[in-house]
Amino acid sequence: MTEVFGVKKGLYAYRSTPWSANGEMHETDGTIIGAVELARNFYKINDYSNVTSTLIYGVQWDAVVKFMENIANQNVEGKSYIQDSTGMGWYSDNYLNGNPEHKTGIDLENGKNKVKNIYDMAGNVREWTMESYNDTGRFTRGGDYYKTGFDTPASVRQGNNSPDSSTGEFGFRLTLYINI
Repeated sequence: MTEVFGVKKGLYAYRSTPWSANGEMHETDGTIIGAVELARNFYKINDYSNVTSTLIYGVQWDAVVKFMENIANQNVEGKSYIQDSTGMGWYSDNYLNGNPEHKTGIDLENGKNKVKNIYDMAGNVREWTMESYNDTGRFTRGGDYYKTGFDTPASVRQGNNSPDSSTGEFGFRLTLYINI
């Protein structure tokens, strides 16, 4: 069983985190600096038993987007949440009204940044994935607060990000594999 992490409200988002501790395309064992290492060690740090954790894979992001494909965006006529996330994610146009601290799950208006009980797929930070763009770059997914819901909806895939990038717009999401 797999659970996509990101269902808790009010936590500080990991941001300014590079993909890996060494800034290369492979992870570094024994550290908790990069997104890959933090995600892989999450279950150990939190003393979870019967759980394994990893940075989200692109195919897992796609599965979550598929799960959300029929959610209409009430703010944009004829568009779904995954096509245009305007008003349904924490973007720069609602920065002053909501979340200057980059906490997860800040309600914009009637909880619109939570879709099917998953927070912040649109807005807040772009999230590192295990998906390679090429031999020197990685994909990030989802929108970030510097953009709009039209430009970077929940389904957006942005490529060729250097693994050593650590700007405030980069964060990450992990998945938990629950051993039952």
